[in-house]
Amino acid sequence: MSTARASYWRKRADDFEWARPSLTDFPGDATLDQRRMRWRELTEVATACRNRAAVSLLQADDLAAEVDLVLEELVA
Repeated sequence: MSTARASYWRKRADDFEWARPSLTDFPGDATLDQRRMRWRELTEVATACRNRAAVSLLQADDLAAEVDLVLEELVA
């Protein structure tokens, strides 16, 4: 049940953002391009978590309306 809560997904987003490499981290064998790619990947996952949090706040009727809208856009 906790995975359905917005607070869970916001916390996960915070965790992924915290895990992004920073300039002060020891890079090991990772190149600058690899570190940049990892930063982007973690940022995208954090964004997905925040989006999931937003969806969990929608009421069932609101969610159904959003799904209908997306499906209509796909068909058009």
